[in-house]
Amino acid sequence: MNDQTVTELTFYRIRDRIHEISGIFLGYEKEYLLRQRLSGIIRDKNLENFEALADYLEKNNPNGWKNDVISAITVNETSFFRDSHPFMNLQKLVQNEFPGRALRILSIGCANGQEPVSISIALQECNTNCGISYRIYGVDIDIKVIEAARKNIYRKEEILRGVPPSFREKYFVQNPGGDYSASDGIFYWIQYHTENIVHGLEHSIEKEYDIVFLRNVLIYFKPETRERVLQYVHSIMAKGSFLILGASENIFGYNHLFASVIYDKSIFYRKLYE
Repeated sequence: MNDQTVTELTFYRIRDRIHEISGIFLGYEKEYLLRQRLSGIIRDKNLENFEALADYLEKNNPNGWKNDVISAITVNETSFFRDSHPFMNLQKLVQNEFPGRALRILSIGCANGQEPVSISIALQECNTNCGISYRIYGVDIDIKVIEAARKNIYRKEEILRGVPPSFREKYFVQNPGGDYSASDGIFYWIQYHTENIVHGLEHSIEKEYDIVFLRNVLIYFKPETRERVLQYVHSIMAKGSFLILGASENIFGYNHLFASVIYDKSIFYRKLYE
């Protein structure tokens, strides 16, 4: 199936439908990725080829196929404490900026929940010093990874790869089958919702957020989509709130919305008011 070719025209037809429903933009250099990821849908729908898939996507209501396409095309690459320093420096940020506060935290593109769990652990670690309470809302466009996140079950390999031994013993429980779950004291503070940030949050979880994690999401968008998302995220952030981006992302061109604040090796972005 992966040996089938995708003509440039067919690629653009499929790409445009994916962009329309998800905001994810694929250049033609990603043709191999599209071909690899969507071949299973061709098989499952008994379609003849990628041209037939393009016809199917254009003629049918997205509600009938968008979840399958989104699950197939999204990367969902994640790990506990990815890049480590943002989570360690999150503790310093909270101690300095939000002592004694009830925090509302949004994790966008949370995949199967490893980022929200990492955030919750980091906050538990600093809670004796800053006296906070918090709620973490994890959102992702892919309904399948949100369902997985709600189950709170992680393979042993995932835990060993990203979780320091001291945190593993303190904040996780090993299940009879050998996999792990975050402890009740960590998982209790997290809620998960299926949301497409490109179209805005459909479920009004909170009116405003104090800290927003938007890590390794913007890199998949066209410039105009990035601008729309950053404008929207800015609109749902509280006064004095902070945005946290991925290592390869920055606010270049959006200095009217956010100001950089450095905490050790981490750059966080404080919301500005016009």
